[in-house]
Amino acid sequence: MIESLQIANFRGYKSIDLSGIPQFNFLVGPSGSGKTALLEALWMLGGVSPEIYFRARMMRGVSAAAQLVQDRRSYESFFRDIFYDPDDPNGAFFSIMDSITGSRSLRISYDSGEQLELNVTRNDISTGALRPIVFEWNLDGKAYRCPLNFTQAGQILVQAPPASYPAILISSSHVIDAAENASRLSTLSVRRRKSKILEAIHKVYPNIEDLSVEVVGGQQIIYATLRHVQEQVSLPNVSSGTNKFVSILLAAQYYESGVMFIDELENGFYFLDYVAVLNGIVEFCLNNKVQLFASTHSRELLDALNQVMIGREDKFSLLRTNCDDGICGISLMDGESSKAALSQDIELR
Repeated sequence: MIESLQIANFRGYKSIDLSGIPQFNFLVGPSGSGKTALLEALWMLGGVSPEIYFRARMMRGVSAAAQLVQDRRSYESFFRDIFYDPDDPNGAFFSIMDSITGSRSLRISYDSGEQLELNVTRNDISTGALRPIVFEWNLDGKAYRCPLNFTQAGQILVQAPPASYPAILISSSHVIDAAENASRLSTLSVRRRKSKILEAIHKVYPNIEDLSVEVVGGQQIIYATLRHVQEQVSLPNVSSGTNKFVSILLAAQYYESGVMFIDELENGFYFLDYVAVLNGIVEFCLNNKVQLFASTHSRELLDALNQVMIGREDKFSLLRTNCDDGICGISLMDGESSKAALSQDIELR
């Protein structure tokens, strides 16, 4: 569980330092104030190669495919949005202290030694030298240096990667792959742990009687048995809220003792279900020792959170982001203070 974090020179963050982070953390703040960037920073920190940056781009809606040209200016412009100050030689830096795994940090910067790869089959050979982007992880004092290299097939080459960190990011626009969900449910079913998922689902969506993994067109998909419906229905076709809720519960069990990042948690859920949805997610995270960071713009969801926090305020915080003069900042409000502010109808978004 993340107890403290540092971020420097990443996107809108010049430098932030937070400590005393509890199990459940809800990010609020204006658009463009760094909520998604914070989730991305912590998620990228858990990666094992530069490939994590390309996945982050994809979750932002930018194509994962990239053609990195040989011109230095064009090459560096591709990575420019990583940095608050692209000219800072120290690059971007992320660091956490985890109560289980210890310290973990990541620095993204350009290699001090310039090099150039020439493609003699092309006429537009660059005459400038490139500074390859380097991702360097440090796990409890052991460094893992991972420069961005490609195979001849265009795939990213990873040599001696660090151990991964048990974390998942569910972005506002990204739906977890149906086959991935099916695989997780299948594993739980084999281990006879599916009943816990069904119990949590029934509290929010009582019309779902059972879940099973079926093969359709050669692909594994979760199907739901619905009350008063003769045939099973694929989970994504039941409703986006149901599919998202099941995806979150499956991820919580799969990443046991890990961290889950959810951007715009309210998306897909009916507002009258917020209390039941939050209770289900919180209970599942408690049972599986999963830490949660989730952003929201919804006042209704915060009102629901006010009810869910009762009796366990010490496990919650509100992380409020802001942006002044182009610099993002963040402040932590503990559960007691958050509950008091929400009860007094103070605007926190």
